[in-house]
Amino acid sequence: IVNFYDGILKGKTKGYYGEFSSVVDGYVIKNDEEAIKEENYNVNYLVKQNDFLEVNGVKYNSFEKALSSIEEIGTIKVIADANINFAMTIPVEKDVTLDLNSHSITTSTVFLNKGIFTITDTVGGGSIVNMKSILVQNSEATNIIGTLNINNVTLKSGLSTCISNYKGTINIDNSKIYSESSNGIYSGDTTSVINVRNSVVSTQNSGAIFNYSKVVIDNSTFYSKTNVAVNNYGNIIFNGGTISSDTSYAIYNYNYFTINGGEVLSKNNTAIYNNYTYGRSGNMTINGGKIKSTGTNTSSYGIQNSSTLTILGGEVESTNSYGIYNTSTLTMGKNDETVSISSPNIKGNTYGLYINGGIVNFYDGILKGKTKGYYG
Repeated sequence: IVNFYDGILKGKTKGYYGEFSSVVDGYVIKNDEEAIKEENYNVNYLVKQNDFLEVNGVKYNSFEKALSSIEEIGTIKVIADANINFAMTIPVEKDVTLDLNSHSITTSTVFLNKGIFTITDTVGGGSIVNMKSILVQNSEATNIIGTLNINNVTLKSGLSTCISNYKGTINIDNSKIYSESSNGIYSGDTTSVINVRNSVVSTQNSGAIFNYSKVVIDNSTFYSKTNVAVNNYGNIIFNGGTISSDTSYAIYNYNYFTINGGEVLSKNNTAIYNNYTYGRSGNMTINGGKIKSTGTNTSSYGIQNSSTLTILGGEVESTNSYGIYNTSTLTMGKNDETVSISSPNIKGNTYGLYINGGIVNFYDGILKGKTKGYYG
């Protein structure tokens, strides 16, 4: 633990390396330069932060001061762009709204919520950027259940997860959540609930979400450039939008997953892998939507099923391999007196369905393939 309260740091490379645990409240670390004996040094020292927050008409230069002015329920309005070096913790007993008010905050420490915390922008265009640590964490202990609301903002993290959920409820509306090197969202609690509506959750080098909770997705995009877009060990209900990966699986499922609509796409791999692991097995139901793989290798299936898969509607397609590769339990349609020959629609470049073991119940739908509709 290193606390920086006074003094000056000088170095040819940099004044310091690493992260400070705390600085004086209302102060920020200034980056400067100084010539010493005709050599340039990088210099760091503390300067007083200008006022950038407002509560009920009173201006403040730190979150701690602004937060202390709120007894139970209140709004902190951002009135200027700011770079900050200190954390903000919403205590259990408070309900706080942070209105970005079209401004941007750059920070290197986490926003920790233990109560009710809403990040919003009543004007539009506001953002919070943290390129060093988790940006927002909801709760930190099993006996604390936080509620986090994200509305009409952009949250961006660099080296760590953008939103981390320990326990509680998260509502994300009309927002953009992005992590460069880690998950957009990580939720490790099986009792938590996350609702994502009309939003984009994306990542460059990891997964859009790594999940153990219940997640409901409406009209939203989950995207990964280089990894699995959605890793699920919990219960996800996908009602519409897009789940996609440029290079890996769009969905890797180990537990409950329901697809009611939308599009699931992998550009270079199997779109969905419904699998099993210790203590969990994938149980996926597809009621509608379109699942597609455009990968160029022969193992780029629309769906690879190694657990339990029920398809009641929608389309599954692979442009270069099997629509579905099955080794476990697959049910298509309902076992009733009405038989549909159009839905679900399974299409493969070679076989629509490749049966390599398991149990396959074929009650409704159509299988299409250039070689044959099915194998097995």
